[in-house]
Amino acid sequence: MLRLWSQDVAISSDRPVATLNPEQRFIVEICRAFAAKPKILILDEPTEHLHGDDVERLFKRVREIAATGTAVVYISHRLHEVGAIAQRITVLRDGKGQGTYATESVTEQQVVELIVGGKLEREFPSKLEGGETAPVVLRVEGLSSAHFSNVNLAVRRGEIIGLAGVSDNGQKEFLRSLAGLEKIKSGTVTVKDSRLDMNSVRAAKRAGIRLLPSDRHRASMFGVLSVAENFVIRSLDADSRLGFVSSSSERSRAEHAISAFRIKTPSPE
Repeated sequence: MLRLWSQDVAISSDRPVATLNPEQRFIVEICRAFAAKPKILILDEPTEHLHGDDVERLFKRVREIAATGTAVVYISHRLHEVGAIAQRITVLRDGKGQGTYATESVTEQQVVELIVGGKLEREFPSKLEGGETAPVVLRVEGLSSAHFSNVNLAVRRGEIIGLAGVSDNGQKEFLRSLAGLEKIKSGTVTVKDSRLDMNSVRAAKRAGIRLLPSDRHRASMFGVLSVAENFVIRSLDADSRLGFVSSSSERSRAEHAISAFRIKTPSPE
């Protein structure tokens, strides 16, 4: 199964899984499930780390295994994918079923309204006014490292800039460099007229830069720590005294974050 899939993505079956990137690890995990020839196949957000062509490969495999008699449960918040692959859709909200519908009998907008529990006027908030007259908050000039060279970029207040290109062409390393995690050879980064020390995570943090990496399971959290401990790991100076972490301060900060971000968890601990 992996050999059939890897004709295009070139994953060697001899490579340790730990050396693979998130997309490749997901492909291996998916191939393992298909190779087992299950009677019931449950796919929970299977395209989280997959890109265009691999999503289509997954859909092809799902249709093939369903044609052999395997029952498939496909869980996803990407409604266009559910509409493309499923014959029926069941909607859950706060753990309660909101109904099961034939895919062709409901529109994507109707499914969204079932999910949120009411009418949705718009999917995205209005963009901030200003355009090219808004102040530049991030300016990158001639930034180079071992993985990319001479990158120039200007981002204005309220603006959204996208980085396009085939995977593994320096995008990840460029974003890591903005957070102070990638060694820079040359170039400058300026945030609100203040030039940053580009080899310093602390400087990037003080400037208000935050990075959400693609490999969130490995690089965004400590799996062995509690929710509360994960939240305060970057604010230990404020939550500790004489080398001891204040449990009350830790819990208060975590509870505030859980409420603010609407995190579903049984306990901060």
